[in-house]
Amino acid sequence: MDTQQNFKGFYRENKSLVKEYIDLRFRLFRLQGIRLASKALALFALVMILTVMSVFALIFLGLSFSALMAELTGSVALGHLLTAALLLLIMALAVIFRKPLLLNPLIRLFIGAAEEDKKMEN
Repeated sequence: MDTQQNFKGFYRENKSLVKEYIDLRFRLFRLQGIRLASKALALFALVMILTVMSVFALIFLGLSFSALMAELTGSVALGHLLTAALLLLIMALAVIFRKPLLLNPLIRLFIGAAEEDKKMEN
């Protein structure tokens, strides 16, 4: 009975400390989640910006290549056709090799960013 009284007394004395500790841990996990989510969102925005810029660069390179092919073949239509065929080939290769060329590097990039946060905490 004495140990039960000691436990009740200990609980009454330290109830506010335990409550404060649990509250602080909850706030810490929440802040860590916010930091990880904001870093992932920033990384995602960077990838999207680079993707859009790459698409514009590919469009202008395609127009230049089309003009070059039109000049070499003597036919504007044939130059555009060859450019379209080349772009379709590039798209087909991107679809075929999307996992090793696109998905896996992006996954490694996001995991690396999350691991970097964990290293900073320790």
